[in-house]
Order: sequence, then C-alpha cells, then structure tokens
Amino acid sequence: MCPLAIFESGLKLEALPDFKTCTNYVVHTGHWLLLTNSSYANALPFLSKLYAMRIDPLHFPLWLTAATLFQSGASRKSFPESTLKATASRHAQKSTSRPRTEDRRSCHPQMDMLYDLVIDKRLRKEKVTREWIADQALVCHASLHADDDVPPPFAASQHWVSNFMARYSLSLRRRTNLTTLSDEALVGRAVSYTRYLRDLTPKMDKDHTVLMDETAVYFEDARTQTVDLRGARHVVIRSTGYASMRITAILAVTASGRKLPPVLIWKGKDKLTFERIDGVYVTYQKRTWVDSALLKRWIDLLFLQVALSDGKFLVWDSMRAHISRDVKAKCQSRGIEMCVIPGGLTPYLQAGRAWRDTDSETVINSITAAGFSENPYDWFIARHDVYGERFLDSWATSDAESEADTFNLGEVDDALDEVTILHEE
Repeated sequence: MCPLAIFESGLKLEALPDFKTCTNYVVHTGHWLLLTNSSYANALPFLSKLYAMRIDPLHFPLWLTAATLFQSGASRKSFPESTLKATASRHAQKSTSRPRTEDRRSCHPQMDMLYDLVIDKRLRKEKVTREWIADQALVCHASLHADDDVPPPFAASQHWVSNFMARYSLSLRRRTNLTTLSDEALVGRAVSYTRYLRDLTPKMDKDHTVLMDETAVYFEDARTQTVDLRGARHVVIRSTGYASMRITAILAVTASGRKLPPVLIWKGKDKLTFERIDGVYVTYQKRTWVDSALLKRWIDLLFLQVALSDGKFLVWDSMRAHISRDVKAKCQSRGIEMCVIPGGLTPYLQAGRAWRDTDSETVINSITAAGFSENPYDWFIARHDVYGERFLDSWATSDAESEADTFNLGEVDDALDEVTILHEE
C-alpha cells in the first residue's frame, strides 16, 4: 500500500513527527497523515514535505497498515515528489457537481486504495499481476460491504481489471534493464571502453586472452507461437512436459580464435570438480547458474597452474559474480587481468565476425550473392543504424587523454563490492 499523506488542507509542519505521533494524530483527529518515512528523511530531500488530504475514517485500518509497512523501510527512491502531489490532490478533490471524465476516479475511494496498493508493491519492486489486482479488488469490496445484509454483486472480471488499469494509466510492462543508458552516455562509454581495450591490446597474449559468457539452454522451445492455417479453430503443439527445464552453459573462446571446451551446469547436489564427457565439462549446482565459487574453479580449469606467462586476460560482462571480491582476488593471485564490459554496452560491443582469413574478392562476391549492395551504406542494418555515426564522430573528435581520465573501469566493479549477492548466500 502506498501511504498517502498528511494533514488537513493548508496545515503544514516545519519538522517531521515520529511514527507514534502521526498514528495518534490519525486516531484522535480523524485526518489521515501521509507519512513520508521520517526514518529516512535525511536520505531524500523531498521526503520532508507533507501534503494535505482528508479521507473517510472507514478506511483507517488499511491506511494504518500502509503506514506500518512503510515504516518498515520500503524504498521510495523511485517515487517522485510529483506523484505525491498528484495523489494527494486526487484524494483532496471534492465537488458537488458531476465531475469531469478525467476526475471521476476520485469518486471511488476503494479504487484509489487499490491503485495505491499497486503503487506500493511496485515501489518495493514486487511483481503485480492482473490476477492479483482482481483478488485485491474482491477483498476491498468485501471489507467495504461487510455490514451489508445483501452486498451488491461484484465479480472483478477481466473486463473490470482492464477498465481499472485504463482508468489509472496502468499497463502490463516487460522487465527492463536497469543499466539502460542515454544515447550520449552510451556513446561516450563505448568510445572510452574501446580506447581502453586498444591500449591493452599490445599487452595481451591472444592465446591466453579468454572471452566468455553464460547462457541458458532449454530442453524445449518454450515459444507458444507456430505457423498454421489461417482461421484454424485449434492450434495444438506437442510438448515433452519439460519446457521450463534448463541448464547453464559457459562458452569461451580465446582471442586467437580457438574454441575452449564448454562447461555445462546441471541442477543437483553441489560438485566441486568438473567431469569431462565427450569434450564437454559437466558439473552440478543446487541452482543452475554461475556463482563466484564455480567461477574460481573454472579459472583454475582454464588457466593451468603451470601457465606463468604474462598477458593473461579475461573479457566478460559486468555480472555480479564476475566482479565479486572473491573472483577479483582469484584473478589477481593468478596474474589474470579482467576486462569488464560496462553495463549497458553488451548489446553493442559484440565480437566482430571478420573475414580476416578470406581474400577480399571472395568477401565481395559473397556479399553480392547474398543480395547486398557493394556499398555498405545501402545495407539494411546501415539504414537502421542508430549509434554508428555518433560513435565515429565521438571517436574522431574526443581527446584520448581526457577520455582516459573520465573513464575508470575499476569503478564498475568497485562500486558493487559492498552489494550482497543474494543467490550466493
């Protein structure tokens, strides 16, 4: 629940009261206080501001529960001040005339309560589903009409949920990557990282420079779409029943182009060794993903203890396990330098599929035979390029020394040293 806030219209406080004082104020005066979390007021400046509203005392139990939840320390970093103002204003609106269409939702306090429940769950980064909204709507309806002999019928149908979401501008969203960068930041970071790699290239032993990544391998194609005749009433796809079963594969290649044996991680009792089966290494984890302990064993497997030469590098992304303290200490003890691709760049910094070992005439003939123009700028991917020109302009105009000063690769992993990696506990 999203605790809304505080005090009668026009009444302001110079200092935030404690939680007990706020609760007593609600109980004895009949006004709701929008608690902006006094325990964390020093962290965010806007938390010290209070906004006016009045609600029906019938809803106090839910609101007090909301205040209790919020006092426990729910994060408000993604809850902007403008949202607080808009929500308080919506609840404070009172009019005897029929409201306009965009203001009608203020006539339904129980729907506003449900909306605040949704907002509070999202503030705590919890998933909200349409089914959950329907269930909570039924709970609110039952509590609102608990004293009625014959409560009005209410089903919280899918159609009602759709209308509720449309009323409050809610929609189903796909989870996004938190490292999404602005265009300027992405181009600047890509240029800086490319310069960083260029300066390291002379120091690299290509036979001992390893590029690696992990990927999930599913036992069955989990997609639910197939090509079928238009208008077919039933579209049936056979399934083995193991659509969600998967393993994790670690794939690696050296900078010289030699593929290294993959490692397959199966679900099972933790195993401290790798078993070689037909050119593939196999191990077991309680959870089929890569953690710091497994990475340290993989490093010992990949870089032999007798390999004491210089120029050993690991190039990988900024996954938490890759840049954990244990893994960094392991690489340092083995004389292996880490090149961590900064977050947000992995979709763009892809290994080039260069035709290095193929003569130019064969390359041109292959491109032409595939239907591409001889002019690369006429290719489909070039016509839809977004960052290429910006990258080239930034590369040509930026000063190498100033770029090196503004980019510190250690900041990428050092900033996460204190972050607890939950799945490794």
